[in-house]
Amino acid sequence: MFVPRTTLGVLEGSLRRVVYSSCVLNSYSGEKLGAVQMDAEWLGRAGEYGRLPSTHVELYLPESHQVTSLALGAPLHPGLAAVQRVDGTPRFVLAETGQVVGGDQVSALWCGILGCDEGAREDDGRAAEFWRGWEASVVGRGDG
Repeated sequence: MFVPRTTLGVLEGSLRRVVYSSCVLNSYSGEKLGAVQMDAEWLGRAGEYGRLPSTHVELYLPESHQVTSLALGAPLHPGLAAVQRVDGTPRFVLAETGQVVGGDQVSALWCGILGCDEGAREDDGRAAEFWRGWEASVVGRGDG
């Protein structure tokens, strides 16, 4: 099957952003750690490895967060991607940033913001309903 080079570039860029958004930078506990120490903490074995301060940036990606597949394009909303992780959990993410917006279904908030249904298919009616009257609710009606 032939896949245009531009499509491969879009897929590769989206996949990188999804993976990077799942990484931990030098620490998730507040203490600066290396990748080996972060892995030990993730696995519940903190203290088994020395706490040597790292002089460079280290990223840690837990095995359960590793991506096995990424889907973009129809029938999905153009702003969304479907991700499958090693642990078997599906996630819907923003295609541009990799931010998770839902598990098996897109959350109601993101459905309204993006204009999609729970299955990540485009639904402009949802966006119109979600945004109707937003200015009055945020700014106030001025009658008072």
